[in-house]
Amino acid sequence: LQDWKNSNDRKPLILQGSRQVGKTYLVKEFGRKSYLNLAYFNFETSSGLEDIFQADIHPNQIIKKLSLFLEGQPITPHSTLIFFDEIQQCERAVTSLKYFCEEAPEYHVIAAGSLLGVKLKRSHVSFPVGKVTFKSLYPLCFTEYLMAAGKQHFVECIHDSKTLEKLEPVFHQQLLDEFKIYLALGGMPEVLSTYFKRKDFSVCREIQSEILQSFVLDFSRYAGISEAMRISQLWNSIPAQIAKENQRFFFSAIKGSARSREYESSVQWLLDAGFVIRSSCVKSLQIPLSAYVESSLFKLFFLDVGLMGAQCKVTPKVFLSPNEYFTHFKGSLLENYIAQELTAHQMGPLYYWKSGADAEVDFILQVNDQIIPIEVKSGINRKSKSLSVYREKHKPPYSIKVTPGPFSRKGNMIELPVYAAELIGSEII
Repeated sequence: LQDWKNSNDRKPLILQGSRQVGKTYLVKEFGRKSYLNLAYFNFETSSGLEDIFQADIHPNQIIKKLSLFLEGQPITPHSTLIFFDEIQQCERAVTSLKYFCEEAPEYHVIAAGSLLGVKLKRSHVSFPVGKVTFKSLYPLCFTEYLMAAGKQHFVECIHDSKTLEKLEPVFHQQLLDEFKIYLALGGMPEVLSTYFKRKDFSVCREIQSEILQSFVLDFSRYAGISEAMRISQLWNSIPAQIAKENQRFFFSAIKGSARSREYESSVQWLLDAGFVIRSSCVKSLQIPLSAYVESSLFKLFFLDVGLMGAQCKVTPKVFLSPNEYFTHFKGSLLENYIAQELTAHQMGPLYYWKSGADAEVDFILQVNDQIIPIEVKSGINRKSKSLSVYREKHKPPYSIKVTPGPFSRKGNMIELPVYAAELIGSEII
């Protein structure tokens, strides 16, 4: 956000992200700390605000009316941050961003909203293509959890490859213990804030359940009746899909007669809402991977591993047991965590590789002009037949195996501890 503020070619910013990831809080804090004034407008709660945009939406007129709406608060170029929250409720306000870009770039404007991706794709709004900057906010990743917990020293260990390679067993175990807590909590800000204050997993689970319920309520709020029913059916089927040995998404698991054409729009709705992450199967390992996707073969992950545990009814005590937490649910929690980390660190879109019935590699990553296989091993036995098949057949420059074990490097095989997953694709390894 600071880089955006200081940019010479700054455009209005649209901040995307799922419900409850902290968009409003973040932008308000940014406005208070980095500007003289914050002009905050919420289209969901402020009666009459939408009327301002029904006539002339050129900035010179809009600014005057917005200032009056704030009872005369001045809105000045460069020193005021204009924040349009829940902007999806006013299509004309979305259109106005184009004119702020073209006619009044001296004004600093940020827009955000829940289900913004869903609303914009399903409306007839004149979208300001090329006239806005997009940024995405995700749940806290593991190192952000460590920082919030006051354990910055662990973050420094993870980010220093030499320290990571020589990490003493006692510190490795301490990081695993923190990681277990993170698997139970996930990265939703309210959940973590409550945990740091109360250290009570049961209260955190109640908050996770409330967040999940708010997602379900959005189905009917932002979709038609019949589509909302399909979205709900699909959403409710995800835990059972994840529990399968083969985690590929089967529409028939929703109901026996279900066909892909009935539910494709429902999958896209959940993706647009930011509630799920998609990983697609690639049929050929060539660059760009996006050109070789097998569209009918994919997996779905939750946007947050803590919400996944809540939705799948995995009790928090499972995460605190010494042996169960990595293998529970067939290791799917750990795979969901990796999908979440890769997405948060902009290593997506996500892909996986499958070779008939013989082998399947959990993630395939395109790093510049290289294709890197990533295998996630949750148990004590870290041997991987699928990765061996891949390495023998495709000779990748290096391979990554994410495990509960310590960091190791053997030739071009890197074993990365689960708590250092954000290093995947980085120059450190």
